[in-house]
Amino acid sequence: MERENDRLRELMSTSRIETTNEDAAAASNRSLIYSIIWQQGPVSRSDLVRKTSLTKSTVSSHVDDLIDSGFIKENGLRQSSSTGGRRAVLLEVNPESHIVAGIHIGVRQTTVVLADAQGNEVDSVTKRTSQKTPTSALQETATTVRTLLSRTKIPFSRLAAVGVALPGVVQPDTGTCIIAPNLGWRDIPVADVLQSELNVPVFVNNTTQAMAVAESQYVGARGESPDLALLYVGTGIGAAVVDNGRLFRGRSGYAGEIGHVGVGSGILCSCGKVGCLETLVSGPAIARRSQEAGFEGSLDGQASTELIGRAAISGDRAARKLLDDVGRDLGHAAAWLLQIAGPDTLVIGGGVSALGNLIMEPLRAGLRESAMAAVADTVTVRRSYLDSRAKLRGATLTALQQVDEPRRGLLAR
Repeated sequence: MERENDRLRELMSTSRIETTNEDAAAASNRSLIYSIIWQQGPVSRSDLVRKTSLTKSTVSSHVDDLIDSGFIKENGLRQSSSTGGRRAVLLEVNPESHIVAGIHIGVRQTTVVLADAQGNEVDSVTKRTSQKTPTSALQETATTVRTLLSRTKIPFSRLAAVGVALPGVVQPDTGTCIIAPNLGWRDIPVADVLQSELNVPVFVNNTTQAMAVAESQYVGARGESPDLALLYVGTGIGAAVVDNGRLFRGRSGYAGEIGHVGVGSGILCSCGKVGCLETLVSGPAIARRSQEAGFEGSLDGQASTELIGRAAISGDRAARKLLDDVGRDLGHAAAWLLQIAGPDTLVIGGGVSALGNLIMEPLRAGLRESAMAAVADTVTVRRSYLDSRAKLRGATLTALQQVDEPRRGLLAR
């Protein structure tokens, strides 16, 4: 197992060291083969030849290398077709080849999960997000990873990578959190801190990007188009776009930060500006708007959202109007996103989306009011299939995609 882990680190490092063109091509082809097996397996060698357009001998050589390294394994024979012929040997990822950790740092809770090479959850734990300094909070999270490995009796040497999702702007190349207003973080080297603690590569996405990665992978496995835009509506507002199977991150990390675009609300935002979209349609914004409308209850965004939802279902006209207004405002914002990105599907995620049709129907109405008819009439608008699971699943995939596809995949720069 130590030899396999060393080999894994060697493969991951190919994107960071100088190689010959021939070496780079071989590494890219091997990564392509592995990614197809990981995403679509079990598959046969002939399937790989067809899917990659590589020669039979090239595929065979890389498959043998991946088997020898412990990354993949043979898994039985394909059932014979009606035409007969020799049954093909099927290949799949070896789930025991390595372990990754996925971390979701939320405003209230932080969850850490261990997953095998196929993405199956091994163990997880959820704790209240630490209110200590960001560095101390990250160090505590690293300790949680080590505790989980110990609890599951998994050798630390099998940990191959860590993926992190957090509610803030993340610089793509460095994994630094530039700003996370709802966490109170600014210029925090998240990847560097965790990497120094755990001594494995660490990859960081913001929460919305991680959710988009998870949603795209999930629908792709269902045979649907993986190209989508995700609009997150919770404590904050964010957006992410997956186009041609790749997550668009931009160069600076600010791609998708539509929650902090000015809409003239005149209200101070947690980012320090006045009038951001987030002050109009987020969970806390709904809490404020509900209080202004005369509703009594918690100022907590999620609690107030649920309270208003129950009141609307019970026939309260003021509650229904409030959600209609919020939904239409969201639809107007969604129109910007759709006309810039042009995705096949718009996915709505986050706690506010749990209101279902109470928010989705006025959102669609607002979209039709603001977007060109050719856009509004052709895009599919739906809630997230994964819902709250998408955050942690996205964090795990952030790590798995980098291990499995060092030169390809949703995290392409």
